[in-house]
Amino acid sequence: MTTALQFIASLILVVVASELFTNAIEWAGFHLNLGSGATGSLLAALGTSLPETVVPIVALATHSPSANAVAIPVAPADH
Repeated sequence: MTTALQFIASLILVVVASELFTNAIEWAGFHLNLGSGATGSLLAALGTSLPETVVPIVALATHSPSANAVAIPVAPADH
């Protein structure tokens, strides 16, 4: 029963967080005088891809041993 309650609580948390995120993006787009297309294409795309962008940068900047596990395409040094 505990797993079912955790699952339901997680679903509720995701719905509330996504509502807050959507409202924040709409508010930012309104105050930046962006149209709805620009708000969805630019702000929402940047906001949703930010975690995938920041994790490798932080791993490399802190010289973390887990930086080797982070998939970052790097051009070969001898071109």
